[in-house]
Amino acid sequence: MATEKGSRGAQFASDPFGFGAMASMSGANPAMQPLAAAAALSALGFGMWSQAFGLWYGAAEAMLARPTARAASARADDDPLAPAVGVLDQGEAVRLAAETVAYDAAHVMEEALDIVGHAVADIVHDLTGVAPSLAEKVAALMPEDFRRPARIDRPDAPDDLKLISGIGPKLEKVLNGLGVWTWRQIADWGAEEIAWVDDELRFSGRIVRDDWKAQAQALARGGRDEYVKVFGREPR
Repeated sequence: MATEKGSRGAQFASDPFGFGAMASMSGANPAMQPLAAAAALSALGFGMWSQAFGLWYGAAEAMLARPTARAASARADDDPLAPAVGVLDQGEAVRLAAETVAYDAAHVMEEALDIVGHAVADIVHDLTGVAPSLAEKVAALMPEDFRRPARIDRPDAPDDLKLISGIGPKLEKVLNGLGVWTWRQIADWGAEEIAWVDDELRFSGRIVRDDWKAQAQALARGGRDEYVKVFGREPR
């Protein structure tokens, strides 16, 4: 029995949320893959919120304990103002505790979103064997991960960026201003570059929705003919 308990303790220490067990089950039974992924994400989210709640509760408890001690000391000295002092101290404590909780909440949520955002795609891929889509990769990034695309000087024969559905004459000039002149540049953008341009131009996901990258890849490989072969229609 002791050996069994020790084994379970070691297993929990190395895999507290049971991701390993879920992965092995999903591998043995493909039907379990979506459920395993959902369970993994739920467990991860629960762990994050448990940690956040612990930090917030500890801060509030510490802030509330100090004024309570001061009020008790004042009453012990038979100070006629003791009730008022106690009330004021309690109100101050609540305010300070609220500020502390708000600060910790923002800090913990930022870290939690960063961790979850980077881990979600990997967890789903590990459990289901399905690679995350470009949209999922972009959505998982935090602003500090965004990367400005490499700019180039205007070539002698710039590509017609307007052949990409979603890019008009005005937007083509904006992209040229960012040093983007060719289909190949857009074709080579990763999630980080897409996220940067999307954020810089306030596109709200337009680049991914219009699939600029796939369109640019087809055009860069073989121009209009390759575009028609891939998409079944003329570009723009």
